[in-house]
Amino acid sequence: MLACGGPGRIGASINALPAVVPTNYLYFGGSLICASDDELVVHAAEHTAILALSADRTDACGLWQWHVHVVGKSEMVTDDQTRSELAMLGLLSPSGQTPSQCIRLHPDILTGFHFVSAGSPAPGGS
Repeated sequence: MLACGGPGRIGASINALPAVVPTNYLYFGGSLICASDDELVVHAAEHTAILALSADRTDACGLWQWHVHVVGKSEMVTDDQTRSELAMLGLLSPSGQTPSQCIRLHPDILTGFHFVSAGSPAPGGS
């Protein structure tokens, strides 16, 4: 699911308080790259903070859903070649613009679950 990229949420601790902001992300070179225009999250990433990424996917009928949560160390993407490659891959900020900042999240902890909407048939059932 994460290999497809898409919308998600970045979670960080800012001054000991939780902050969760929208992002778009790509799987790139073994890490998750998150586009962010949020200065607080960017500030946390600049200081190699532990960040979290949360993402969801739903099937076309809206019956099945995956939720994935990734936690790991972060760092800013600063080299021009990588930023150019990310732009060619179409990474956009949540506002649909070229991101002002890109954050690399090294996935250290990966958890997820699959759930079914109420009234949906059980897997393998009729």
